[in-house]
Amino acid sequence: MKTLLYDVTFSNEGSEVVDLAYVKSFSSITTTTHDTLLTNLIKSCRAEIEKIAGISIIERTIIAEWYSVNQEVKLPYPRINSIVDVSSDGITLIEDTDFKVKGTDKKSIIGTFSNGLIVEYTAGYGADCPEDLKLCIAKCVLETFENRTSISVQNTYLLPNNWRSTAINYRPTWLMF
Repeated sequence: MKTLLYDVTFSNEGSEVVDLAYVKSFSSITTTTHDTLLTNLIKSCRAEIEKIAGISIIERTIIAEWYSVNQEVKLPYPRINSIVDVSSDGITLIEDTDFKVKGTDKKSIIGTFSNGLIVEYTAGYGADCPEDLKLCIAKCVLETFENRTSISVQNTYLLPNNWRSTAINYRPTWLMF
């Protein structure tokens, strides 16, 4: 029996970990002309980095659902802060009696649940966001701000300090290709 994740929903999203002042300080932008655009790019870039890295940067509540579980499932979008509720077939399960939890910020639920599994948990770095992820967001914002056209440049390559390289380092190893 294969374990298949079939739905993930997000709610109660917290504040952005990078604000306009951070981006403007990083970029030495002093005018207010593009403040609205930069603010929108902060959210957009953070979301893009979360997709690339497969993590939660802002704090949020996540509900993940599986059709069935045979042994172990890894909770998507770590950094997992706390597990709020675990249920199967409409019944709330009890940790250490009905299932085990493995890991710290990247957690797994261990058990067998033939009638499916629903796990509600909180995730995200929030105020504890590592500085390199904040810089990753700022670099993405500035790259997107500076390159607002779809120009293809031949023979280009990524520099070692690009934001994509930083983001991919946070990707859980089970999501690596």
